Amino acid sequence: MKQKKLNNLKDLENQIGYHFKNPSLLDLALTHSSYKNEMKAQFPQKTNLDDNERLEFLGDTILSFILSKRLFTKFKNSPEGTLSKYRSILVSKDHLFKIAKTLKLAHYLKLGKGESAGKIYTKANMLANTVEAVIAAIYLDGGIQPAENFISKCLGKYLDVRKLSRLDKNFKSALQEYSQKRLKILPYYHTIERKNMFYSTVSISKSKKATGWGPSKREAEQEAAKNLIKKLKKK
Repeated sequence: MKQKKLNNLKDLENQIGYHFKNPSLLDLALTHSSYKNEMKAQFPQKTNLDDNERLEFLGDTILSFILSKRLFTKFKNSPEGTLSKYRSILVSKDHLFKIAKTLKLAHYLKLGKGESAGKIYTKANMLANTVEAVIAAIYLDGGIQPAENFISKCLGKYLDVRKLSRLDKNFKSALQEYSQKRLKILPYYHTIERKNMFYSTVSISKSKKATGWGPSKREAEQEAAKNLIKKLKKK
């Protein structure tokens, strides 16, 4: 992935919808630990190098709090279990990766050369984490309201029962139901971890198989199941 020079972050600020008083906070939110470690190795005399991991920690908490408040207000008659389910869908790494793609964060993320060599999809987890780091950077720069505005801009459109239900579609269950009904067998999943990502292959026969990537084992298997369902529908 070719990295964009970060001398000017105005384009990204326009994507985010927030302009920083202290742009170094946004720069830090875009700095992966692999880049920091590489810079430390090259310039051991520098003591002020940092990465976005602490911002990720803070951003995760802010995101959870703001979404909890929005869900509590939006779905007045929903029980705690339903609200928790909706929140987990919205803050999942898979969903935050989609937000990162919309914002084109991959063009701005500062990575070490080793991490930069991989395919962009294998960076799903780190890009999802970067969204959380950006939320924290906005909060530290401007307070809770700009952070809430950013979260609403990115996730507000999903605060709808029908949209949340579509996001929550369980492809593994759908594939299992199809396989048991048509073939009287269960799908078989083979999932391995590669460079902080998971790669899954699902099969229900020698000719009926598909693969999927994801930042977690569950999401990789869901992706594989979704891809196999798509193949089966074409036949």
